[in-house]
Amino acid sequence: MNWYKKAKFNKRASVSFWPAGSDKMSQPMTVSDICNEMIRYGWYVGKIFREGQGMYHGAISPDGDDYFEHLGIINIYVPESFSARTDEGEFYRENIPVQQRLNDKQVQTLVKEFNDHMAGIVVLGDPKEDMSSSGRVVYRVQVLENSTKDLEQVPEMNMANSNAKAILEILAQHGLNVTPSEYAGEFNVDDYLGARQLMIDETLEQHERPETQEANMFDFGLSLDRINEYLQGLDHLASWIKRNNLPDQKIFFG
Repeated sequence: MNWYKKAKFNKRASVSFWPAGSDKMSQPMTVSDICNEMIRYGWYVGKIFREGQGMYHGAISPDGDDYFEHLGIINIYVPESFSARTDEGEFYRENIPVQQRLNDKQVQTLVKEFNDHMAGIVVLGDPKEDMSSSGRVVYRVQVLENSTKDLEQVPEMNMANSNAKAILEILAQHGLNVTPSEYAGEFNVDDYLGARQLMIDETLEQHERPETQEANMFDFGLSLDRINEYLQGLDHLASWIKRNNLPDQKIFFG
């Protein structure tokens, strides 16, 4: 079962590098991940959420500082209103009729079906009705078990577009079939490791970039040390792919 980036979203300011096939690998789930999976389940799998019903306006989020913990409390809020917009584009608050608000039965159904959906990988306790600090009704749900906590985190590297372009230019310069200006593609791990052996500082220095500032825009530049750090990050990705003997020996970027 996969909890890792079900979709890669288009990013304008940065480029990510990750192992091919990582979208099919199990990874550790935090309480925040569990909340997101509950929302996804409610909309697309269990189809509990419905426009016009209470669940449609529900909000599911980790409690307090539990966002990056593997065990903790999930809050399922019961809003009394939601944000709407007029035909002229102006926003206003619209009250939700009491009979359409999230109710105890819906919350119980969501938690029960989600537990079945997770098949023991994550186990939630019974929801308990409470009051939030803002006076809203909230259901507190304890994450009792989370067997994903011991799974290995799949590595990924992220860098600014300008730095990614420089790294891709280095790869292309050393024979890899990548197009630096496209910021998206893939390359073979063995091809990368072979090219890596040919990379020397004198060649890499050609891709250094000084710090610059234009109006409120500041470019921190790209030093040789930073270039080597990025390449070491790709080295780690490549060695991780080889060590885990992944069927698709490639690094994706985008």
